[in-house]
Amino acid sequence: MKINFSSKTKILLYFSVALILGFSIINTVSFFYIKSYIDKNLSKDVEIFKRIYMYEDQSKLIPYLKIVDSNQNINQNDIVGKVDGKYIVVDKGKVYTELIHFIISISLWEIFILFIILIIANHLVQITIDKEKELKGILEVFILALTHKIKNFLGIQRVNIEILKINFNEKALMRLEKAYMLMEKDFEILIQALKSLREFRDKREEIDLKTVLEEIIKELESIYPEKSIFIKLSSFKVKADRTDVKNIFFVILENAFKYSEKRIFITDSMEKNIYTIKVLNDISFQEKGSGVGLEIAKFLANKYNWEIFNQSSDDEYIVYIKIPKK
Repeated sequence: MKINFSSKTKILLYFSVALILGFSIINTVSFFYIKSYIDKNLSKDVEIFKRIYMYEDQSKLIPYLKIVDSNQNINQNDIVGKVDGKYIVVDKGKVYTELIHFIISISLWEIFILFIILIIANHLVQITIDKEKELKGILEVFILALTHKIKNFLGIQRVNIEILKINFNEKALMRLEKAYMLMEKDFEILIQALKSLREFRDKREEIDLKTVLEEIIKELESIYPEKSIFIKLSSFKVKADRTDVKNIFFVILENAFKYSEKRIFITDSMEKNIYTIKVLNDISFQEKGSGVGLEIAKFLANKYNWEIFNQSSDDEYIVYIKIPKK
């Protein structure tokens, strides 16, 4: 049975194996180094033991060495010297007890360190995977938005060109100019967003949303002079990337201007530490959009834990932007 591991699990497994191998090599080198050091000291201790042999109780001086008669059954590997026809025998259990305790102690510490490192690595890997998913989602939305904008733009131009071929029509020319201006603005938004994506960092600053909305409305009013706008907003500041904020509200307000019959209402309210901007417009009889623009706005807003949702009826369309107060 084939087991499929996620990318995160594979990375953590590889990382764990690398750490375990690294710690094992360190432990092995440490073990043989300390053992070599003990063996060297053992030779010195044997010479000292020979010199203090005249004392009755040698065990108090060097506890892991003892004198054994040559006629006793002795493991040849334990014999480290000879004095007065007797063997000096080492108790290796006592000699290497400290070494074993050291290896056990360092192994326990390594397990603890490995556990801590894996927790940190898991967090970092999760951040990386989330960022990768975010970038993938952004690219998918941008590609979808780009193809949608180009398709709409070409469709409008095809109709206007056919009208102009038959007979010069000032309204067709105005539609052509308006579509061009909107297309240019949409491409500018996408390019700016892609630039910020390429930089892989947030340039967050304190922004007054009222000022941003007023700038966007002024820009859209020049394209849609026939629309009536009612705006009543209070100052509310957020810490965010200015490009993201402008893109979010431009998409929402552009849709309101584009698909409204005559009137657009923009108001705000504050309730339970949630600041809400409400964009309401009446509905014209022209074909509605595909909703790609609103999806882009939702995607960018999600980056700041903002919530965007919409409601519609036969004669009006409402978009709510809910922003937590921090």
